[in-house]
Amino acid sequence: MSSSTPVTAPCGSQERHASRGTSPDAHKPSASQANTSFGPTGPFVPRSSAVPFVPSSAGLVSQNQAPGNAQLLSSSCDPVFRSAHQPGRSTIPSRAMSQQLRATLQRWNFLTLAQNDPAREQNFRLPRVLNQYHSLIPLDDKPMRKVADSAGFSFRVIKGISNVDGMPYALRRFSHSHIMPTPELTLLARGAVDRWSQFTSHPHVTALRGTFVSADVGEAPALFFAYDYHAGSVSLREYHCDHGTNFVPAREADLWSYASQLCCVIKAVHGAGLAVGGAAALKPRRLIISPAVAAFSGSDVSHGNRLRLAALGTLDVLHPDAIGAMGGRSLSVAQRDDFRAVGHLLATLACGPAQTFSDPISVAQKRCSASLYRLIVGLASDGIPDCTVFSQLLAPITFDALQVERMMNDCLQAELGRELENGRLLRLLIKLAFVNDQPGGDLHKDWAETGDRYIIKLFRDFVFHQHNNDGAPVLDWGHVFECLNKLEVGVAEKVLLLSQDEMSMLVASYGDIKHCIQAAYSDLMKGSRCLNSKVQTTWQCGQ
Repeated sequence: MSSSTPVTAPCGSQERHASRGTSPDAHKPSASQANTSFGPTGPFVPRSSAVPFVPSSAGLVSQNQAPGNAQLLSSSCDPVFRSAHQPGRSTIPSRAMSQQLRATLQRWNFLTLAQNDPAREQNFRLPRVLNQYHSLIPLDDKPMRKVADSAGFSFRVIKGISNVDGMPYALRRFSHSHIMPTPELTLLARGAVDRWSQFTSHPHVTALRGTFVSADVGEAPALFFAYDYHAGSVSLREYHCDHGTNFVPAREADLWSYASQLCCVIKAVHGAGLAVGGAAALKPRRLIISPAVAAFSGSDVSHGNRLRLAALGTLDVLHPDAIGAMGGRSLSVAQRDDFRAVGHLLATLACGPAQTFSDPISVAQKRCSASLYRLIVGLASDGIPDCTVFSQLLAPITFDALQVERMMNDCLQAELGRELENGRLLRLLIKLAFVNDQPGGDLHKDWAETGDRYIIKLFRDFVFHQHNNDGAPVLDWGHVFECLNKLEVGVAEKVLLLSQDEMSMLVASYGDIKHCIQAAYSDLMKGSRCLNSKVQTTWQCGQ
């Protein structure tokens, strides 16, 4: 290249050019400075050890189970050494997602990718494929038993990955002691999917995506409903009413939050000329709770927990009059049942895990504040006729919830800003990995790391393979960030590139190096297309 100037270094040089600064006369750092450099916003401190998190590919995983090496996700494993903050200094976490949010997202990804443990299939044997879904796994760690509720039906919930869009879904197997999946029943189920499709984007509804009949699970054909899968969610019964690993006592702040969320979804459903389904749809086992993405200091985390209706569409099959869809009971009666069901639900949650109370509302009076008890009594006794009155009673807590939601939006926007440049730098790193140490083979008979490609190799060593005066590797994240950012832009600043044997040096600008990488990558792509075209032509001639 015309703009790069080769310089030959003395053969007997005993000094290792550790810093390889941005000019030929850049000084070498001291041992104390070797692991720190000034990036775009100040010096960075390298991570002490980088152990990747690999989710398990097998094993039955409950919704609250953490990955096997969850200790890698704790805040104690920040990718920096702990040190006192100093003015003008920046650390790696300021450029990356917070550890708390990263741990939450990795845990959700772990649950989404988890697969069934064959050793546990003796409790509930699952096929390899169910309709269009594969990688099936039960969504709890309990034997799948048929436990019918007051509505006369039970569910078995399975997670599966669709081979159509690759997304996870919660498959609810609908079973009833007296009804088989006849064509009429299947038609009602398809009507339910169409009826509730208008709520697929509602924040408090688990979207109903489809339905099908299959005999692959169990001994007889059964009707399945496919819902969106929300990783980390558990039923409200398991969360507040059963003594188990997920049990959390319901506080009054939780009850107010649930009341406001249920008011939101009931208002939307009633506004569409439907009903939720009364007590059959608003039982704790028919609702799921999704934990908050992130917690905020100084605020009530209960506002961040998301409550969702998890079984919409099931009552359309057995009791269509419960949702006011097909004659029978009037719509107004079905909608009043929704308010009564919310009151009994709040009273049940206030009672806690003990479910032997014959009158949970009277017990709730001893465990709730006067204002919350008035709300429960008003709902359970038809004292609250519509969502207008309901929402007025929730006005104070609604403003608190709105404040927390906006704080969460600000937090997630800040987290997104930290990750803004990661995709750009990743694409650049992938190009560097493709063109560096390329074996060639049949792709390029004349491929060799000379000329421009030799400059790329030296730049790779300049960025990642530096050593200090004592020969120890320099793990300087700030230096890597700074170099990659300048390379992506292609600035005119020149850098001194030193070969590993210290026999030669090159001076080139970031713009020159960027041009070398683009040219080498283009040659690689061109050769790959030509080779693929030749192989395809040979195969067609053979046919």
